[in-house]
Amino acid sequence: MTDRQTHYQSNQKGNVPGPSAVVPKVPAPVEEAQQPEPVEEVAAPDEEVPAPFDQDAAQPRHQTTNCNDISKLKNSLQ
Repeated sequence: MTDRQTHYQSNQKGNVPGPSAVVPKVPAPVEEAQQPEPVEEVAAPDEEVPAPFDQDAAQPRHQTTNCNDISKLKNSLQ
């Protein structure tokens, strides 16, 4: 056994608490059963409420260019 191993083991003997020191053995308190509170029922509306209009979603998407279009554009600029 090397000096490093014996030093490590000697430090661990007095410094590491056992399992009983880490987890206290105390029973959990028993809570009394609580009666659920009555839920107030709300009537659903007769008409559906329209969703808010999203203007960004209504805008048409820009057409993407492919590599052929870019190379044609470069050639026309030269």
